[in-house]
Formats: sequence, C-alpha cells, structure tokens
Amino acid sequence: MKTNLLTLLLFGFAIAGPLNSSAQRRPLLFANPESPGSHPLADVRKQMLARFDVDQNGFLDKSEREAIRMDTQKQAVKRSDAVLKRRREDKQKGEEKNRPPQRWLKLYDENKNGRFDDGEWDKARQAEVDRVASKYDKDKSGALDQGEKNIIIKNLKRNSYHGYDAYIRRIVSGLEGENRGERKRSESRKGQRPPGKAFDTDGDGKASKDELKAIRDYEAKLSRGEAHEQ
Repeated sequence: MKTNLLTLLLFGFAIAGPLNSSAQRRPLLFANPESPGSHPLADVRKQMLARFDVDQNGFLDKSEREAIRMDTQKQAVKRSDAVLKRRREDKQKGEEKNRPPQRWLKLYDENKNGRFDDGEWDKARQAEVDRVASKYDKDKSGALDQGEKNIIIKNLKRNSYHGYDAYIRRIVSGLEGENRGERKRSESRKGQRPPGKAFDTDGDGKASKDELKAIRDYEAKLSRGEAHEQ
C-alpha cells in the first residue's frame, strides 16, 4: 500500500514539476480517453503536452491548463451536439416510417391534411387490399389460392416495402390477423354462427370444456367450408 502511494506521489510530481514562487505546478487532470491504451494516463499526458505545452518546458502552467479546460469543454459540446443530431435524425426517420406514403396520400387523403381521418383510412385500406389482391390473382379467379399468397409472402421477405404497403400485403396473404380476429370474422358470417343451445348438451346455460371444444371444432370447419349452419 505504501509502495503504491509513493508511486502515485512520484507520478504526480513528475507531471507537475517542482514548485516555485512564480507559478504553482499542478498534476495534469484531464478526461479519461474514450479509447484508452495500455498506459492511458501516460498517453494522455504525452498528448496534452504535445498540444498545449507552448513553451516546451515539459510542464503545464496556468494558462496552458486553462487552454486544456476550454478545449475539453469545446469537445464536450461537440459530442453533445452530435448525440442530439443523431437523435433528431432517428426521430425523423421514425416519423417518416409512420407517415403514409405520398402515393397513398395523393389517392386517398381527400381533405389534404397529410393524414387519414374519418372514413379515409377504411377506404384507403380496402382499395389497397383490392389492388394488391387483383395484382397477384394471376388466373383471374377472383380469389387468391395458396400459391399466389406464397408469392406475396416471398416478396415481403425479399423487398423493403413501406410499412403501409407491407401491412396490406400481410392482410392479403393471410399473415395479418391470422390468429387475432379469426373467430370474430367467422362469427360475422351471416347465418353461420351456431346457436348456443345447439352445443349446450347438458342444458345448464353454460359452456363446459367439452362444449367449448365442440364449438371450436365447428367454427374451424366453417372456416374451411366443411360445415353448414346447424
């Protein structure tokens, strides 16, 4: 412990130099380097002496230390400005990503306010769904088969679509809402929702585990076109 303390004192004296009446020599205090080497303190000392030791006497007097302080402050401001600039750029990129494409706005932004409100979004979404579906309906059957949907999925992975265009392709290919809302869509089919009493086998007005399973199996068959209203 005493050896380490003595080493630090000698190192400080080597940096500051001897004391005299005209100027008090002080150890060089400087921010840690961002990429320190094997001997960061010695490296920083050499760099600072090379840059700020104007009289080349191997020590830093008061005016030279003040120059270091001002330079450190200047570098800190530059780093802060760089961070703020990157944050602004990231924010702008995020806003641009969430903003509708110009093609969409030109076609569907009826009040020209730069966004979709009221019924504009529903109209735009349906129009784009119809457009993409028609584009990939190669056999013009009016419905996309799985092969045609797979082409959309492959293109989604291969191309960098705008978020709005990618969303529409996920809808058309069946990727969007594959699990969410499927029951709601099947129940919304006119005349195809099974009456509750048809599956309430014990007549208690509640759905047991087996009755719930029967309902799910029935709705799965409805979605595949293998069942009809009971």
